[in-house]
Amino acid sequence: MSAEDEIEGFLTSSGLVNRSSVYRGTLSRGGKTVGVSIQWLSTANVEGAQSRNSFAIEDGVLQHMTICLDAEVSLAELIDRYGPPDKYVAGPSGIHFTSVRATLFYPEHGFIARVEVPVHEESLFPDTRVLSVWYFKAAPLESFLELGRDIGHFSATAQPGALSDWEGYGPIEVDWLWA
Repeated sequence: MSAEDEIEGFLTSSGLVNRSSVYRGTLSRGGKTVGVSIQWLSTANVEGAQSRNSFAIEDGVLQHMTICLDAEVSLAELIDRYGPPDKYVAGPSGIHFTSVRATLFYPEHGFIARVEVPVHEESLFPDTRVLSVWYFKAAPLESFLELGRDIGHFSATAQPGALSDWEGYGPIEVDWLWA
């Protein structure tokens, strides 16, 4: 069974998939088609966050996926299970920059997690809700950032030097140029 067959089975049988929102497109890199992208709206009812799930398939192999969590997962639960993130970056989010989105990097585990807090707060707390997770093949941070830039997940400014060290809960450094 191919990755596409398995994904098709998931899309047609899961109660978490809004079937009418499934979109199949091409996956491009450097102006060349390299695979298939399958996206669908999340039923997770995530407010103010990216609400589109996706799978990216190249050469019949699932390369990475973005999933909006359908269960409440707190930042404390994430850190208890995986430890503190290697790095993080926080930037404005929302149409009128009404919130701050923090991206927590766990490249050795093969994922990043995203959280959002109100713009006036600019702090992370143990009960901050994890909204979405981007899964990929575990890789060193530099390789992961390169992959993210190649597929358009991160901007060209996503360089290791632009990321902050995790210093625990509390106020976070916001890069107003990171979007």
